[in-house]
Amino acid sequence: MNHSRRNATLFGAVGGASIALTLFAILIGRLGLHTVVGVDGQAIVEVTSGALYLVVLIVSSLAGLFVGAIGYGVSVSAAPDSPRFSLRYLLPVSAFTTAVVAYAVLRIGVGAFGTISDGLVTVGVLRMTLTVLAMGAAAGGTAAGISDALARPEVFAFGGQAWPTSLRQVMRAMADAVSAPLIAIVATAAFAITLSLVLIELEGDAATVVFAVVGAIVLGVTTVAAARPWDKEGASGS
Repeated sequence: MNHSRRNATLFGAVGGASIALTLFAILIGRLGLHTVVGVDGQAIVEVTSGALYLVVLIVSSLAGLFVGAIGYGVSVSAAPDSPRFSLRYLLPVSAFTTAVVAYAVLRIGVGAFGTISDGLVTVGVLRMTLTVLAMGAAAGGTAAGISDALARPEVFAFGGQAWPTSLRQVMRAMADAVSAPLIAIVATAAFAITLSLVLIELEGDAATVVFAVVGAIVLGVTTVAAARPWDKEGASGS
């Protein structure tokens, strides 16, 4: 990990943890009468799981925009003259990454330190605070580090003439790269569905014979295609 990436991850982790703890404190303060109750003298958080996860996903996505900007800013300050992708392409990635990591860490923390029963999450305030702190640090650090990495063209081996000149060029290159595999997937699926319908209609040994013959033909065709004898003929002729 280079110096810039390390700083971006550190700043993102601190920023994410700070945002998470601040919002958690606001939530407890605003909804304390509804979400914090006392059981045997211990303060606990009691909230429906659906509401908790929904709030975390929405808030972490919005916070991811801020954290992604931190990572991008660190990247710019470390190498201001280097070419880089636009921030508008990196922020959605950062928001998505933050939401996914935050949900995963929260789910693990709640499962480890609390209980989930009948759609109700119950966990001690101290353990919930530590879970929120870890959630914010992990999500913020990951998002900021990824933003710093993706801001650099060399991550994708772009450089010199390989550097895309426009978004249209990038989309065209992506389409060229996936068009052949996509066509192959669609053709294979259509062939498999057609063959399965034919086999369903057949009975007894007929289905076995058809399946064996078709399988042998497919195996032979793919073997020839993999061997590419036409390339060898062209090479020997030249």
